[in-house]
Amino acid sequence: MRLPYREWDEDFEVFGVVYRFAFRGPVEDPPRWEVRVFDAAGEAAVPGVVRGKTEDDARWRAEEAIQTWAAVRRLHAVASRVADRIAPGSEVLLSERATEMEVELIGGWALGAPLLLDRDDVLDPDRTEEEWEAWIEAHLLEHAVQTSG
Repeated sequence: MRLPYREWDEDFEVFGVVYRFAFRGPVEDPPRWEVRVFDAAGEAAVPGVVRGKTEDDARWRAEEAIQTWAAVRRLHAVASRVADRIAPGSEVLLSERATEMEVELIGGWALGAPLLLDRDDVLDPDRTEEEWEAWIEAHLLEHAVQTSG
């Protein structure tokens, strides 16, 4: 027998962008809440479903997931803009670790010194794109080297 479910949407804003959380939760026990996260165009902003044992747990996990995804996308976009100017033809790769993120260049360019960013700084909503751009630009100007012609 299939248990009855409730479904509803909520908006959540991160880095000035509004995302839609589509909730699905049980009316009765056992609790198992699901949230799908969509961008303004209706596309999935986080791969897969975020789950939690309670509505609040699922909401918290969805907020954490979209904050991380949005921060990584924002960092990648900023780093790509800078790389287009300083290392034309390169591609930016981000490697995510538990406490840091690394920005790398490929496609005929490399960095002579790693560009490591503290994960908490990347997730900081008060850090502006302009600040990231200036910081990444300074690093690339000093350490980007062309590896092929």
